Amino acid sequence: AAAAAAAAAAGFRYHEVAHDQLSDVSVSFSVKSAPEFARTHAELRDSFLDTVIGMALDFRVHALRVSSPDPPFQGISWAFGSSGREGCAVNSLSVSARPRHWREAVRFAAREAQRIAAHGLTASELAQATAALLNSMAQQATVNDALGSSSWMRRVMACVQDGDQLMDLAAKLEIVRGLSESVTLAEVNRRAALLLSAIADFRTPGRLPAAFLTRPLSDPAAADVTPEALWEAVQAGVAEAAEAAPPPDVPS
Repeated sequence: AAAAAAAAAAGFRYHEVAHDQLSDVSVSFSVKSAPEFARTHAELRDSFLDTVIGMALDFRVHALRVSSPDPPFQGISWAFGSSGREGCAVNSLSVSARPRHWREAVRFAAREAQRIAAHGLTASELAQATAALLNSMAQQATVNDALGSSSWMRRVMACVQDGDQLMDLAAKLEIVRGLSESVTLAEVNRRAALLLSAIADFRTPGRLPAAFLTRPLSDPAAADVTPEALWEAVQAGVAEAAEAAPPPDVPS
């Protein structure tokens, strides 16, 4: 109750679970919206944009990880997708870190999400993400016929549950390849602003994401994890996002 009251004072919904079996501090910021599907070319195009945006954030996280002798996070990820079971789309930004680094990790995640929302991807990030996605889809298409019946059944059930179109992977690859040739950087960045502004908007009342946090119960390094401290770390990251970052040097 105290945490909920403090979270309300800070301006966002907050729920915490602390347990001695936990070793990391993890926090997920999430918002829900109307479900989106992948049944038409236009919807598949949006799905392509979403994947490229997520890969660009992954590139930036990876660049910091390999360039730092002691990166502040265990993992940072962004996901956007519809759940037929929940009847909505879930937009989430997740961070995990060792207790001593949790503030830095949250600050970095908030900064990069807000930075992409405000300034978008670079042309090189779009090109690299597109190439990586098409390569991954091509590899999946080559083993399409080797999938077992249980794998096919899971794919069918997932498509039915989420309302998506079930497609042969080779055919889907050709459609996505064609879509990728007409996608512009401006289009990607409009989509990035729409989706990441929703999850990284820590300023507008009524649009704040919910925060779900887990932490070790007895670790002294996690004793300062409070709604107010989390809010301060987020605000520090948002403030650092005022300027666009230089393109990350992503090892191939």
